[in-house]
Amino acid sequence: IGAIARVYGDSGEEVLQHLMRNPLVVVPIVYKRLKEKDDEWRKVKKELDKEWKKTVSENITGSLDIKCFVYKREIEQSFAAERLLEECHKAKSFAKHPSKIQRHPATNMILPDFHLMNPDPSLALFQPHLSVLVSKNMPHKHAYDLLNAYFAKSSSDKETFSKIWADFIAPWFGLPLRWEESGGTAASSTVKFTPGQRVRTTVGDGVILSVVEGKTADSFRYLVKFPFGVGYVKPSAVAHLLPTSHPTSEVDIGSDDKSQLMQDDIQVIFGTEKIYVFMRLYILLVTMLYQAKDIVDRKNVSESGYTEVMSSLKALIKGKADAKDFEAECRKYVDNDVYNFVAIPPLVESCAGALVKMAKEGMLETLYHCSQLKLKDLNQQRNLSLDLTYEAIYRFQIQSSASQVFFSYLPVDVELILTNPLDAKVSEPSASDKWPAEVKRSLENEAVPKVNNLMSIEPEPKRVKAEVNKPENEPMKE
Repeated sequence: IGAIARVYGDSGEEVLQHLMRNPLVVVPIVYKRLKEKDDEWRKVKKELDKEWKKTVSENITGSLDIKCFVYKREIEQSFAAERLLEECHKAKSFAKHPSKIQRHPATNMILPDFHLMNPDPSLALFQPHLSVLVSKNMPHKHAYDLLNAYFAKSSSDKETFSKIWADFIAPWFGLPLRWEESGGTAASSTVKFTPGQRVRTTVGDGVILSVVEGKTADSFRYLVKFPFGVGYVKPSAVAHLLPTSHPTSEVDIGSDDKSQLMQDDIQVIFGTEKIYVFMRLYILLVTMLYQAKDIVDRKNVSESGYTEVMSSLKALIKGKADAKDFEAECRKYVDNDVYNFVAIPPLVESCAGALVKMAKEGMLETLYHCSQLKLKDLNQQRNLSLDLTYEAIYRFQIQSSASQVFFSYLPVDVELILTNPLDAKVSEPSASDKWPAEVKRSLENEAVPKVNNLMSIEPEPKRVKAEVNKPENEPMKE
């Protein structure tokens, strides 16, 4: 009865009534109709089975990979802006209580390390912070290609990305300015200014002491003497030449006190929240790509396996392929680690979005120029950055030789500690040393006469009781 109702649709109820009233006439008609529909449906099912078998064979492995969806979701939550900010704000709590850190098997390799301080005095990191491992040998080029493919949809955004890459990302990590160039280096810059000239820069007016030329174009810079000290300045930070207000002979060009500067492999920048979020997302992207490449290489399936995965990933980002095709391509080379690959496209999108927000903020260039001064007194650099914006409350620091990047949260009301507090405790003065100078002098003046008086008084001779030896049987005198 249900089949008859489905075959005849809206008229099914009417057919059933006729079947009950006159079965001898209606049964042959209904039977013939049911036979026709049965043949028709079997034919359609046969054709659909071919497509169904193909679809099942392509997705059977993915349907058995239960943890892919769960692990991908955990990775996506780990690079949410709220999570990244929480890690920096609560670095002290996480360093003291590691059990509070949100851990998951999918994110153990990309979680940062938390520290209360760093004992290396050259880093001047004596406050709670987090650190991540990243080096210029990691797949920055693939991260560049993916972001470039994402911004290919908009010419203005692509131009913005190219400028940020050349002016900040490449020099910060020691990367080529343009990957397309052979050898990864750009043409040498033309020297525009000479020692002794007064120039106006983004951080103030100063006198050029010397011109420093490196092996690559991005290492070219000027050593400038400012009213607050000596620092390095990149050519892009120099606005124009100033008229010389004093004779050149009065400028001590040879007195470039480089002891005021940090060592070359250390860079420090005080940035805003938007810069911090972008930096964390970019480093996460590079780390995820490095991890994906390692997974493919360990499988030893094909030498070009990672290249093909990257080609499929770029096609997905450009909109020429869908997520299902990309996942199927990844499963050709890996088994149960596909979640490391399928989490990369949303990470690229988040990183690109953070870059656009950072560019619209418009504070990156000037804050980075402050960092290029390489002042050893970081309080000066911090004050310069806070003069530009009160939102420069995040400290980023990279040490190229150790392949580490450090992040710390420093609100305006928090003092920047530049000396090891443990050393201060060891050399802490006694209670008497803390007395004011006037009290010390008064106590000394009172003590001197007492000592002199004691020296002038002759000591009294000791009184010794004399004993008289009397004979025992001495007669008594009358």
